[in-house]
Amino acid sequence: MVVGGGYIGVELGQIYAKFGTRVTILEGGGQVLPGFEADLVAPVVRQLNKDGVTVITDAKAAKVEQGADGLTLHYMKGQEQHFIQAEYVLVTVGRRPNTDGELGLERIGLQAAARGLIETDEQCRTKVPHVFAIGDIRTGPALAHKAAYEAKVAAEAIAGESSIIDHKAIPLVVFSEPELASVGLTETESKEKGILAITGKSAFGINGRALALKETEGFVKIVADQISGVVLGAQIVGVEASTLISELTLAIEMGATVEDLAMTIHPHPTLGEVMMEAAENAIKKMTISKKK
Repeated sequence: MVVGGGYIGVELGQIYAKFGTRVTILEGGGQVLPGFEADLVAPVVRQLNKDGVTVITDAKAAKVEQGADGLTLHYMKGQEQHFIQAEYVLVTVGRRPNTDGELGLERIGLQAAARGLIETDEQCRTKVPHVFAIGDIRTGPALAHKAAYEAKVAAEAIAGESSIIDHKAIPLVVFSEPELASVGLTETESKEKGILAITGKSAFGINGRALALKETEGFVKIVADQISGVVLGAQIVGVEASTLISELTLAIEMGATVEDLAMTIHPHPTLGEVMMEAAENAIKKMTISKKK
């Protein structure tokens, strides 16, 4: 039994299922992997079903009872009470920075803010000028590569450099099957910000390398400014998404356009060609919108 259908719950739940364990994932929201768009999540859910994982959404865990035959998890779905019996219950929600107690922040004149986070400036410097904070105790996603990036900025600041943090391109990866990765703005976020954006999409199912690997599930979606073609974001679900997202992260970081991606010669046959084709499809939409 896994409580929480975020990336940790899905990753670990799927691993245990592949080991032969009967797994149920309980998620409080309307879908597992909340925060990702539904079309990205759909291939992962299909694979969870194939792996024999039961997914229960819109459900809130209430309590766990220890019995002679194992554990009983009680949960609410709507106004109805339900229960599930299990050998083990893995709780993957409710993480927060461990900044209380033994860390001794008060001894150096620091105090954790909301949710246990430590406030810093754009160089990771805290209110105590010679003390810096990076990683999960700062605001933003709790990701190892974000922490490593912040460590470099902090080290350069300590050395007297003028380096500052720029978090516009932090890739998020779910190591599920198929893998899921996202960077920058989604199509939905672009609309919410009032940005005129177009999307270019291409499927792994028509890619020669994916066909050879028998890994045809999923697609690449690129979000770009409708007028300039500047890449605003990208999402991938499919084989090697965790690796492929780096090219699109670089595109956002350097202010590249979909034309830059489409005109970059990708070796054949490789999975990277899917990104090139997604960029080409975005350009077609830009051309159509300009004609209108």
